[in-house]
Amino acid sequence: MAARLRGFLERVGLLLGLACLLCGSVLGGWTQRIDNPLLDALTERMASAPAQDIIIVSIDDRSLSEVGQWPWPRSRVAALVDQIAAKHPHLIELDILFTEPSRENEDHALATSLAKAGNTVIASSLVPAEGRTEGVRTLQPVAEIVSAARTQGHVSMVTDEDDVIRRLPLVVRTADGSEVPHMQLAALKALGPDAMPPETIRLAKAGNAPIFAIRPAATYRMVSASAILRGDVPAVFLRNAIVLIGATAVGLGDTHLVSPNGGEFIAGVEMQANLLQALREGRFIREAGPEATLLVSFLPLLLLVGGLWTLSPRHSLLLLVALTLATVCASTVVLLVWGLWLPPGSAALALVLAYPLWSWRRLSMASSFLMFRADQLSAVNDTALPSDGSGLDQLARQIARLDFLIDETSARREFLQAVIDAAPDAICVFDHSGNLRLHNARATDLFVTVRNGITLNALLSTLPVSMKTDEGELILVDGRHLNVTHAEGSGIVQRGGINLIIFRDVTTIRTAEAERRQMLEILSHDMRSPQVAILSITSRLDVEEGDTGQIARIRNHARRTLSLADNFVQLARLAEVPLVFEDVDAGALIDEAVDRLWSQAREKDIQIDSETSVLPSIIRGDAGVLSRVLDNLLTNAVKYCPPGARISVQGSAKGAGNGMFEIEIADNGPGLPPARRANPFQRFGERGTVKENGVGLGMAFVARAIELHAGRIDCECPDSGGTRFTVSLPALPPADDQSQSI
Repeated sequence: MAARLRGFLERVGLLLGLACLLCGSVLGGWTQRIDNPLLDALTERMASAPAQDIIIVSIDDRSLSEVGQWPWPRSRVAALVDQIAAKHPHLIELDILFTEPSRENEDHALATSLAKAGNTVIASSLVPAEGRTEGVRTLQPVAEIVSAARTQGHVSMVTDEDDVIRRLPLVVRTADGSEVPHMQLAALKALGPDAMPPETIRLAKAGNAPIFAIRPAATYRMVSASAILRGDVPAVFLRNAIVLIGATAVGLGDTHLVSPNGGEFIAGVEMQANLLQALREGRFIREAGPEATLLVSFLPLLLLVGGLWTLSPRHSLLLLVALTLATVCASTVVLLVWGLWLPPGSAALALVLAYPLWSWRRLSMASSFLMFRADQLSAVNDTALPSDGSGLDQLARQIARLDFLIDETSARREFLQAVIDAAPDAICVFDHSGNLRLHNARATDLFVTVRNGITLNALLSTLPVSMKTDEGELILVDGRHLNVTHAEGSGIVQRGGINLIIFRDVTTIRTAEAERRQMLEILSHDMRSPQVAILSITSRLDVEEGDTGQIARIRNHARRTLSLADNFVQLARLAEVPLVFEDVDAGALIDEAVDRLWSQAREKDIQIDSETSVLPSIIRGDAGVLSRVLDNLLTNAVKYCPPGARISVQGSAKGAGNGMFEIEIADNGPGLPPARRANPFQRFGERGTVKENGVGLGMAFVARAIELHAGRIDCECPDSGGTRFTVSLPALPPADDQSQSI
């Protein structure tokens, strides 16, 4: 129990530790260098085709060589604006800062051109606020230029930790509380309310810096400023376009690092063109908050810990790979379908760290368990451990040690199995839960189904048991006697006690006991010779002494004892001597039996009625034994019926379908006493209400003889009186299909 609690606490502690690691990674942005390449690749896939009405007028190296070094006089910029305005674009944006005043005529010339065009947007800059440790302020262009332009906005940029630009602030709040929109947001507002989709309006109100797609350099349509000044560009090229004027020459330094997918470096004016198109289309990538990222990242970690708890190391590794891939795929699908960025790096980091940490704890626990079990087995087996060649690897030494002890235990188990297999009786060993753990070959032969894990009751249910005795013996249907012996042991502390059950076959013993009892009966009743002598002596005394009363009583007792002994001898002979089967005429047997009892019945004024037939009914049996069966039944009927009674003897063949011949002997005497009605053929029972008592040997002989002939005998004794015995014996098929009566 303590080990389970410790394992549970360790697993919970590991989960909490990984959850803390996950929180630190999400909140601290530890995995941005892992997440950003995936984000850049997906952002590129989300980028639409460059807008054809966004045109860049580039102050490139060619323009510098033809017009002159930068900065150009503002009158030259004014001429550029005039040339562009003459071609009727929708909007002219100048990505050039005019924060410092120039000569008055130069500033006036530019302001005049801007005012004449009427659709110009100029850029302002954001600089740190003076006198404060944080916050920014707006660095405005020259006032005359500002008043001449239609609108203005900032062109500040923000970089991520890897110095890559992926987002631009749409609205910046300055230190004095004013809000400065980005130049592209201001440009769209200048175009009218229909120029911005709802998503852009929402982001503008929220003041976010959303992620947007940045296309590679030279993606948008571009024309050199020198070509505009020369008048080489046709008017149709700029008509109804949004024209962005900016520097692209490498020496001017207006280049910025973007993702490798975007060409690594692009000019600032190209960055403005990308933001302008994103604002017009409302195609931005929203970043999930830290709470949502934590929740989504914790779910695969929880699944992995649950899998590590229940799965094997191999399947746990497969689960780790599957969950990592699923996390990345889920992040990709959410971004492409819903435009929501859930960085998977933190979740992947927690998953990757979970497996080695868990494996380390599992290995540590396995090592401790190996040592513990090895010490236990060493104490139980009392075995000296051999030296091994596992070297310095502690785990390898522990495995080798436990392997040796397991082999030793297996050998001892095999020895124990061989010992119980050599036992002469069926042996079954059950554990404390009542499940079978060991059994020998004789148990396998005894039971129909025997396997490890089966319970005792289920095992006994496979035996065809007819009854159970008070002596703890089972008597099977086939007559076998099984003595069941229990022996309990408690030598195995960890697994509780054992229950050893031995099933000993005592059939031979019980048979010998039965034969011994029968022999005792024979010895106790074998009085034939003495009784014959008594009868001989009493015959002479009757003549010489003339005491007929006492001599008659002695003679009667001697006759009765002789009859009992004769019945017992016949019963014993029936068990020892095999029957001699032959074809017997059942009708003749009945007639002869009635004739033998005629004189005895006449003395008691008892009438015997029998039915005979011309056609015989042949049965297969021992004629002498069957004659004695009829004699015993008729003798009892005559003996126990009162004077004037009637005895009916009938025989009938049931036909080929039944194949039995029935002999029915019925009387109207007093019937059997209640004690004998349950089993009329039991020995040593009282027969009737007359003074003479019998021991039941004659009826036992009848039952046994009928059983040996594969027949059946039934007894009916109603409460109103009278007894009817019905003997059924197998009959030979008749000559035709007609049933016969005898």
